[in-house]
Amino acid sequence: MSNILKDLRKAKNETQEQTAKNLELTQSNYQKYESADISSISNATLLRFADYFGVTIEYLLGREKAEAKPSGNGAKTPAYTRISAGTIIKALCALVLAFVFVFSLVTCQTTNKRLNQLRQELEEAKMKEGPKGNEGKSAYDLVLEKGYTGTLTEWLDSLFF
Repeated sequence: MSNILKDLRKAKNETQEQTAKNLELTQSNYQKYESADISSISNATLLRFADYFGVTIEYLLGREKAEAKPSGNGAKTPAYTRISAGTIIKALCALVLAFVFVFSLVTCQTTNKRLNQLRQELEEAKMKEGPKGNEGKSAYDLVLEKGYTGTLTEWLDSLFF
């Protein structure tokens, strides 16, 4: 593991002091891990190393090989890259928001279409019955005369949903 840590640190062009500071460790502790004294390393520290260097714990422990690829400055870095849970959650949130937006858009278009149909039906009914056909009554009044017992709000809701 010591050689792996050293190679990963050098690939980032960092000193032991810089890496220790970035990992919130003392330089002496980091130096101890890099010099092969990993007897007291905790799982949390291993996970912190893996996240910082963008590799798996298995790779840090030498159980997994990673093909190296040159970085922009000519140094070699592991080819393995990991997607963090935060990135996955952000992507899922974006998908959910996109779905909600599209669903809302479709629902609004459907509602507008239905409103236009009702307006057209009303205009056609007015034309068929002539000016005195409804005797000045609203559509809701006519529905009540035919035996509808709900409120105006319930009737309007029934037209759209």
